[in-house]
Amino acid sequence: MFLGFPRKAFVTKLTPTRKIANVGAVADLDVNRFVIAAGITNHTEQTALYQLVFSLKNLGLWAKIRALWPMVGGSAVSCSFNLKNTGLFQSTWINAPSFSSNGVLGNAVNQYGLTGFNPAVQLPVNNCGLGVYVRNSGSGIAFGVRASGGGGVFSITPQIAGNVVISNATASFAGATANIGFFFGSKTADNRVRTFHNGLFCQQSPTASATALPSAQVGILGEIQSASGTPNSALLSNQQVALAIITELLTDLEVQQLNSIVTQFQTILGRQV
Repeated sequence: MFLGFPRKAFVTKLTPTRKIANVGAVADLDVNRFVIAAGITNHTEQTALYQLVFSLKNLGLWAKIRALWPMVGGSAVSCSFNLKNTGLFQSTWINAPSFSSNGVLGNAVNQYGLTGFNPAVQLPVNNCGLGVYVRNSGSGIAFGVRASGGGGVFSITPQIAGNVVISNATASFAGATANIGFFFGSKTADNRVRTFHNGLFCQQSPTASATALPSAQVGILGEIQSASGTPNSALLSNQQVALAIITELLTDLEVQQLNSIVTQFQTILGRQV
């Protein structure tokens, strides 16, 4: 049950699936810009994207998103675009990760993406969050950045034994039930980190940190350590990323709502786990 409705009914009630026919029929300008830029011609993917954006806007979450990579289209180009703004933070893929209709898959050796998103410039230190949807159990940091010389961190390791680190506050995913699904962490106004797995709260960091966020670009399939894009080679990921997102601070309820929307998106695409 969720807010008085069975979870499935809750999603359907708030975000009824809307059908679209083709690129020209996409009613939302943000979706339209994305499907044109990314070359998304598949009807199911167009429908999933429209439903994703419609639901985020319907619940007031769209305004809190700073960047969102939905990983659709099955190519390096289509998976590079940021749905929130196709003109910003397009990922540059290094050493050809594997792309399919299920997202992007790294090899934990030398493959990763550079987004150009600089947390120190784009986010307040105590008003931010990041999440990633992964389809396989693996190793490494799937999404993040670390300042060189021991400065601030902004990263997520989506595993039961993993964690979220923002500034230098760390919260684990203790209590997560699997190494797959939607992992999310949010930095609160009191500079603590709260983590969630599939919308369920996992842990709050025992200590706070107001250390500045790192001034380097966020990586996908790895943690970047410099402004020039050098990754932490020991922590590159071999997980399959099916969505990555950066947000402002979300409440626990908003994280639950975001999880329901992301789950619906993956379900429409037939790649939910």
